[in-house]
Amino acid sequence: MDGPGFTKSKLDGIELCDWFDSGLEELLAAFRTNNPDDPCPNFNPGSVKTVRWWLRRQLHETMVHRWDIERALGCTTPVDPAVAADGIDEFLDVFVRTRGKQMLTAPLILSSTQPSRSWTLTPAARPGRLDIAAGRSGDATTELSGEPEQLLLALWRRLTISEAGLAVSGDPALAGSLFGHP
Repeated sequence: MDGPGFTKSKLDGIELCDWFDSGLEELLAAFRTNNPDDPCPNFNPGSVKTVRWWLRRQLHETMVHRWDIERALGCTTPVDPAVAADGIDEFLDVFVRTRGKQMLTAPLILSSTQPSRSWTLTPAARPGRLDIAAGRSGDATTELSGEPEQLLLALWRRLTISEAGLAVSGDPALAGSLFGHP
C-alpha cells in the first residue's frame, strides 16, 4: 500500500518472509516476557491499555487472515465457536463502536448460536457511532443470527449475509447496512 504514512517494502520473496519471521519472534518474545496485565498502549479509545488487549487483538487478527489463506487454498478449518464469539465482541468494540462510519438507522440485534450470545447495536447520539450492549435490549425489530464463525466472517466482510447462511428477521436492508452490503 502506498500513500501518506505508508511505504512499500523494498523486500520481497525470502527476504520478506525472513523479515516477517523475525518480527513474529520479537512479538512472541514480548508476549512471553510481559505479564498480560502490564500497561501497554493501543489504538482503541476507551479500552484497557494492557498487554492482554494485544494478545486478544493478535488472536483475532491471525484467525481472520488464517481463514483468508485457507479459503484461497480451498481448505478452511473451523474456528472454535467461543473464539469466534469473542471475536465478534472484539470487532464490535474495536472496529465498530468508535470508528464513526456506521450507517444504522435503527437498533439491530446480532445473535450467535453455540455459544448463545447476543449484542444490541443502537445508533448513538454522535453521527456514525453505535452504542453496543451485550444481550438483547431496546426496541430492536431487526435481528441477524447464525453460527458465531459465520457472523464474524460477515462482520469482517469475508462473506455476505447470504454466503454466511445468516438468518434475518425484520428489515434485511438494515441488517445489510452494518455489513456494507444490502
